Amino acid sequence: MVEFGKGKSNDELKEMLLVADYLTIKDMLDYLAETLANRIKNKSVKYIRKFFGIENNFMPEEKEATRKEYELLRVLI
Repeated sequence: MVEFGKGKSNDELKEMLLVADYLTIKDMLDYLAETLANRIKNKSVKYIRKFFGIENNFMPEEKEATRKEYELLRVLI
């Protein structure tokens, strides 16, 4: 099954993931999820947002508050 995902585009894999989920094909769902996860591994937040079509709709104040919150968490861990 390793060769199966190699020639597929990101959009094709995402569509197939939705189909596997809808049809409850667990092995295929697991494989496709892992394949997509490997494609976004070590990528920037900007890349991942574009990959999944996620719009950044935070207001500047919300962004800053989130940055501060996570900075505090990094210090505590």
